[in-house]
This record gives sequence, structure tokens and C-alpha cells, in this order.
Amino acid sequence: VIADLLGASGASAHFLHHPLQRIKRDVDVIGGHVVFDYDTSRGLAGALTTGMTIPRTAMV
Repeated sequence: VIADLLGASGASAHFLHHPLQRIKRDVDVIGGHVVFDYDTSRGLAGALTTGMTIPRTAMV
């Protein structure tokens, strides 16, 4: 949705000072988090369910 809004907003929306550009970058960063990676999150959920220990850095 954000990418569609950004595309429809014209060229000025692509400048770093524009609020939509900041929102788009924030959404991109959030989307790259490990909890949004299906295989990784399912592996972590399975490990926790079966009582396995996971590294402290697993959710970073």
C-alpha cells in the first residue's frame, strides 16, 4: 500500500525529506525482520515448542 501511495504521489515523494519516503523506508526495514521470514520463524517456534534452547541472537 505504501509503495502504491509513493508511486502515485509524484516525483517529490521520492526525496528523503518527504514523509512518505520515511514511512516507506520504515516499512522496508520492518519487513526485513526475522519474524517476517516464514522459515526462520517456524524453525524458532518449533525449537521453542519442543523445549530446545535457541541462541540469544536468534531474534535479532
